[in-house]
Amino acid sequence: MYIRTPEEFAAAVTVGTTTETLTLDFKGTIDHRLPKGTPDHVKQKAQQETCRDITQFANTSGGCLLIGVAERLDPVTHLKVAVAIRPVKEPDAMRQWIEEAIRNYLVPATFSHDIALVAVPRGTVLAINVPPSIHLVTLWDSQHHTIKCVYRTNHGKAYMNPDELERHIMNGSRASKLAFDLALKDAPTREVRVAGGYWERVGNPPVKEPHRWFPEAPVIVGRVADQWFQLEFKIGGVTRSLILPFGVVEQAWYGGDERVHLILSVRVVHIVLGNELTVEPYA
Repeated sequence: MYIRTPEEFAAAVTVGTTTETLTLDFKGTIDHRLPKGTPDHVKQKAQQETCRDITQFANTSGGCLLIGVAERLDPVTHLKVAVAIRPVKEPDAMRQWIEEAIRNYLVPATFSHDIALVAVPRGTVLAINVPPSIHLVTLWDSQHHTIKCVYRTNHGKAYMNPDELERHIMNGSRASKLAFDLALKDAPTREVRVAGGYWERVGNPPVKEPHRWFPEAPVIVGRVADQWFQLEFKIGGVTRSLILPFGVVEQAWYGGDERVHLILSVRVVHIVLGNELTVEPYA
C-alpha cells in the first residue's frame, strides 16, 4: 500500500475502523523538534526508532508509514486501530529530519523510498512510502558498532535472529518474487505467458522427445506464497495445478498484452500418460 494523495489517504484510512496491516503502519508523531540542550543520545534514539519503522517495510513486502495518525490497541483483536488524525506541525522540517535519520542510521541509505506531504481536512500527514528492497536494509549504529535487521509482521515490527538474517541474505529468489508480484499487481488479469511455451510427451521416463503443447485454455496464476506460486491449466475440462518455486523464475514482467510474462530456467511439461504436470531442464 502506498499513499501519496488526499484521495488515496481517504480511501485507505477510516478513523475508528482501519487497522494496521503488513503494509500499513500508524504513528501519531515523532520527536523531530527537541529542546535546545537535549543530549545527543536522545535525538539518536528518536532517529533510530523512526528508522526501524521505515526499514521494516523495505525488508518485507513494502508499505506505508503514516505519521500524524494516532492509534490504539484493540483489546479484542490485538490490532492497532486508527483513532485520530494528529496533523504534523512543520512537515517540511520533519521530512528533512527523517532524511537525516536515514542517512545516519540505515545501510544502504540509498534504498528506494519517498516522503509525501498529504493534505487532510485538519492539516498535513506525512506518508513514508517504502517499496520492498532486493537487498537487506540494516539499522547501523556506528557509535556502538551494532546492527539490527527489522522486518514487518501483521502485528508490528520484529527483529531477525542470526538464522533469519542469513536466510534473507542468501534468498536469491527474492528479486524474482518481487518482480513477479509487481507484474501480477499491474496486470488486469491473472493470465500468464511462459517464454518458450509448454511441452508434452508420452511416458515417464520419456518414450520420445517432447513436442510443443498448447493448453486448451489460457494458463492462470493461482495461489502465490512466499516461496512458490501455482500455474493452473485446463486439461480435459479439469483444472490442474503445477507448483513452482520462485527460484526457477529468471525474469518476470507485465507485458503489452496485459498478461504476466515469465522466463523460466526449466520447461513445463505435460505427461500424457498419467496426466501429470512437471518441469524438466532444457536439453
